[in-house]
Amino acid sequence: MDNYKLSDPFMLERASLSRRFWAFSLDMILVSGLSTSLLALWVFPSYFQEPWQDLLRLIRSETLVTSLIPFQILHMLWVGQKISFLVTWIYFGASEGIWRGRTLGKAILALRSLSSPLHSGQDGDGIFLTSPKAWQQILRSWLKALAAFSPFFLLDLLPLCFPSARRRCLHDLLSRSCVVLDRVE
Repeated sequence: MDNYKLSDPFMLERASLSRRFWAFSLDMILVSGLSTSLLALWVFPSYFQEPWQDLLRLIRSETLVTSLIPFQILHMLWVGQKISFLVTWIYFGASEGIWRGRTLGKAILALRSLSSPLHSGQDGDGIFLTSPKAWQQILRSWLKALAAFSPFFLLDLLPLCFPSARRRCLHDLLSRSCVVLDRVE
């Protein structure tokens, strides 16, 4: 039911960049909400209780500008970024693993990640495509989270400029996967 068998794997309709962008955007809205909730409700109050209290006292006394504690604030931002990266990695890896190559954004826009046709096993007269394997999902989600939280985000999109990439981003190429329209008949 979740497998695709085709005589020509390149007849699969690859997902367009705009459709992938909107699916990723929906997923990142969900991830941002999860990360913000985690940071606001659990991590920051317990881990940074004293720095937050100091910051609140400074705000109340209106001496914030003159006595701002930049290293504490930078440390809080750094920890927040690391936690957001982990939430993103876990979200993409777990959701694609549980929902066989789909995230919530991909499911809404009828997209699915599959093992790349060039690396799938032969099955009779056609190529048998399946959901990405565990190592592919882990690598794919790690690369996607890394791209989302680094200044080199556009490097992930660079392969899209080349026709030989067949609408695959860098994380698709390195994890040997592809994103296609999910039209199971």
